[in-house]
Amino acid sequence: MNPFLQNTLRSVEKSTQDAARKLVWQILLGLSGCLVGLAALGFLTASAFLTLSTAVGPELAALFVGIGLVFLAVGLLALALRPRINPNVVDTAIPPPEASGAEVPNIATTVAFTAAFVLARYFNSSEPD
Repeated sequence: MNPFLQNTLRSVEKSTQDAARKLVWQILLGLSGCLVGLAALGFLTASAFLTLSTAVGPELAALFVGIGLVFLAVGLLALALRPRINPNVVDTAIPPPEASGAEVPNIATTVAFTAAFVLARYFNSSEPD
C-alpha cells in the first residue's frame, strides 16, 4: 500500500474515532439529563401529593395527582403522534402540458433535431450512408 493511501486511511480513522467519541458523550449527557429530569418530576409529584394530602386528604390527593398525570401523558402522546405539517413547503410539481393536435412545431427546432439525428447516425456507423 502506498504511503499516501496509508496516511489518508489513518486520518479518516482518527476523524471517525473522534466523531464517535463526541457522539457517545452527547448521548450519555442526554440520557443523564433525562434521568435527572425524571427524578425532578418524581419529587415534584411527591411534593404536590404531600401538599394536597394536608389540604384535602390522602385519597383525594392521590386522585388529583393521578388525573393530572393522565392529562400530562395524553397531552404528550397527542404531541408525539400528531402529523407533521410544514407550512413552508410548497407543492412545486409542474402539471404536464395538455396535448392538443392544433400545435404546430417550430420549424427551426425540427430542422436542428433532424440534422443532429442524421449526423449522429452517420458518425456512429462504420459505413456512411
